Order: sequence, then C-alpha cells, then structure tokens
Amino acid sequence: MPAQQLTERSKDRIVGNMGLPPNSSQVALMKKVDDGGLDVEFKGGNATSGHVTTRQWITVGVLVYVNLINYMDRLTIAGILDDVKKEFNANNAMGGLLQTAFIVSYMIFAPLFGYLGDRYSRKAIMAAGVFLWSIFTLIGSFMSGRPEHLEKQWGNPDFWAFLGCRAMVGIGEASYSTIAPTIISDMFVKDMRSKMLALFYFAIPVGSGLGYIVGSET
Repeated sequence: MPAQQLTERSKDRIVGNMGLPPNSSQVALMKKVDDGGLDVEFKGGNATSGHVTTRQWITVGVLVYVNLINYMDRLTIAGILDDVKKEFNANNAMGGLLQTAFIVSYMIFAPLFGYLGDRYSRKAIMAAGVFLWSIFTLIGSFMSGRPEHLEKQWGNPDFWAFLGCRAMVGIGEASYSTIAPTIISDMFVKDMRSKMLALFYFAIPVGSGLGYIVGSET
C-alpha cells in the first residue's frame, strides 16, 4: 500500500538521521562498542529462538522481583500515612507532599535516565539507581520526629529530612523503571518479548496491592 510504504520510508529516514539501527519487535536493542560499531548489550542466549535459557529466567526473575519490591515500597507509605503524620505532627497537606515529592522527582529524572541509558552502561545506571533507592529507604525507615520539633509543623526539620529521603527514593526508582524493561527487550524478541514484559509489568498491580497490605498491617 502506498501509505504503508511512505510510513516505512519515513521511519527509516528518522532512524537513519538519529544514527540508530531500525528496531522492530524482531531485533534486540543495541549499544555502542569501543570500535564505533553496535552490539547487543544483554544476550543470555539466542534471542531469535523460542528457547529461554536458565540464565534468562534468572535475569527476568530478579528484575520482576525488584520491580515488585519497587511498587511495594512506593505505596507502603499510603498504608502508614496516619502513623507518619502522627510521628512528625504533620497536617494533611504535609502528608500529601510526601507522595508529591516522590512523583515530581520520578517525573523529572525518568527521561534523564532514559537519555543516559541510550548512551552509557545501563547495568551501571540501574545498579546505581537501585543502590540509591535502597539506601534512602533504609535511612528513612530509621527517621523519627524529635519531641522538641513536633510543634513546628512546616518548620519541622525532621519532616523535611524525611521528605528529602522520599524524593531520593523517587530518583532511584526512576532509574530502575526506565532501564529494566530495555534489558528484557535485549534478551527476547517477538512473542517471547511480549510475554516477559507482561510478566515484568504484572508486578505493578501486585506490588501496589502488597504495599497497601504491608503498610496497613505494620
């Protein structure tokens, strides 16, 4: 069809101008190598076959598990919000700001990590993001409101420190959520890629629900 041919020519022209190879559902994502060429960053087996190796299953399992923990951590705060407000003597606006800080930092840094992931090592970027997210989640879990600051509300430095931790967690999770799906796309093609990505994203509703449950039971 003429319209389809025009679409294909336009797509090839855009991809060519960007210096990237065409990337349909039948090819793996690529990275630049030292000699200036392109290579698949994550292999783990024959991407063009329907066989899934043990290494690929382990990789997908780890990514899905971390994504599950990602969304559990993201929404646990909603289940313990009343306890957090009591701890810092925070009002409703201050409680709402905790999730707002997370979302804003996530929204700002997700495109940045996508840009960096196209040009630098995605393994290093994702690992740094997970480390950042983990360390600030750990720090935030030990924070408490000191009695001498409870009457300050918006001027409470303990609350602002906790808010900063939530913002840093958002940065770390933006790195993981942006990079992890591209690793799965590197390892699989065609229908198998869709199945593995569906498994990865299935952790979103499950992790979100578990976050509320864990938070409410804490």
